[in-house]
Amino acid sequence: LQSYSPRVDDYLRAVKDHLHEAVTDCLRAAGHLFDEKEQRELMRAASFGKSFVQDMRPQAFVEMAHTIRILNNIRNFKIGIPITYDQLQRLTLPVLIDRLIARRFFFLAVKICNYMKIPKKEGVSRVLAHWACYKVQQDTVDENQLAREIHNKLRDTPGISFTEIATKAYNRGKSALAIELLDYEPRSAEQVPLLMKMGKTELALQKAIESGETELIYSVTTYMRDHLPSTEFLMKIRLYPVAASLLMKICKTQDRSFLINLCYQDDKYQNLGALYIQESFVEKNLDSRIKGLDKARIEFGKAQDPFKAQVTEDNIKLLEFQSRLQDQFGDQYLNKTIGDTLYQLIHKGYYKKADQLKKEFAIPDVRFWWTKIQALGASHAWKELEIFSKSKKSPIGYEPFVEACHKFGNNKVEAEKYMSKVPLDKKVQLFLKIGYYDEAAEAAFQSRSHDDLNLVASKASNNRSVQEKINIYRTQLSQGVPAFSLKGKGFSLS
Repeated sequence: LQSYSPRVDDYLRAVKDHLHEAVTDCLRAAGHLFDEKEQRELMRAASFGKSFVQDMRPQAFVEMAHTIRILNNIRNFKIGIPITYDQLQRLTLPVLIDRLIARRFFFLAVKICNYMKIPKKEGVSRVLAHWACYKVQQDTVDENQLAREIHNKLRDTPGISFTEIATKAYNRGKSALAIELLDYEPRSAEQVPLLMKMGKTELALQKAIESGETELIYSVTTYMRDHLPSTEFLMKIRLYPVAASLLMKICKTQDRSFLINLCYQDDKYQNLGALYIQESFVEKNLDSRIKGLDKARIEFGKAQDPFKAQVTEDNIKLLEFQSRLQDQFGDQYLNKTIGDTLYQLIHKGYYKKADQLKKEFAIPDVRFWWTKIQALGASHAWKELEIFSKSKKSPIGYEPFVEACHKFGNNKVEAEKYMSKVPLDKKVQLFLKIGYYDEAAEAAFQSRSHDDLNLVASKASNNRSVQEKINIYRTQLSQGVPAFSLKGKGFSLS
């Protein structure tokens, strides 16, 4: 073949039946030889012979060519790994790459990975990561330049952990280089723990805030709180509103005393006031609760919020008032609202104390009258209710008196005492509200209102006697018959 002999075809025909085996033997022999010239001759022969073998797998030739090229490169005296073909097969390619890495032949390792098309994660990325870790452990004058060199080399390589490289630099005592390398780490969850380990807590907090990950921010703030003096931590955390806000939110359920210190540091008087009020609610001891409310009142004053300060002061006064009532009467008054306290006093018959409560807490007349009417009705204190109705003109009218008489006992006799004071135009609605349809029809006729009669008819559609009465009233109104007074029929309508 090399001498271009015309008898080549004759030789091929002579070994035709063994041509496949001959090609395979040439490939195998080339792999086992160390001499590159002999390797080339055998590979040429195999290449020529496989062209005449129909079922010859071409991949076998390609694989052997790749293997021989790798073996020749690592056998070079500069590399010094003179292994045989069989040794490489047993060693495997990944282990060979590891040995090249161990000997710092990173460039050759990368070339082999690319040549053999090894997946990036197991190949080039892994080799370059080892290269970077090796570089950061070497003494170098310009660490900034080294960081840029590493970044330029690795920035387009997938699966690279700059945190791992930075850790190697930090362990070598190169904190500045480690921090610069961490800037290239895209995953905040990887950056932050190493920064905290390095003692760069503020930088770690900045990175956590930039990431927007709540758990990460909280882990840094918790670490800072546990490892820094309280005063120093409070001064630092106030510089980061996002972290401070998150910490306050979490401390509301986990560490309220620390939250109070945090609010004091930032002069958040409104928050302090709210915290003291919340704490007072869980206090079982009355004196402690009042002290907590008084602290809240002071903080609201500092916040220049007179409304909340006054409400808190009123709450303190109410607790003290209720405590005296409880001591005097033995009933449960503490923790009730002003309205409930007023209702209970009237219901129990402590009218003077109720008047005192109204005066001390400036309870509006409308609210006082509503509450007293309901309480007197519920306790069936009809005589006291009548006396109260005559004490002065009712600011809420007299319909509530009638409704109370109906609600608490359906007492028509008592209700009649107040019906005369109810305006005629409101009597129909009042009677309908309490279910007195006959009286409602009479009131509608008294006011000469067809609309009111129709309203009563619609409400009492199933009451035949009421319907008959309404029909009579309609006829009389259409004939112009004057309305009449119904005194003496159970209710006074005029």
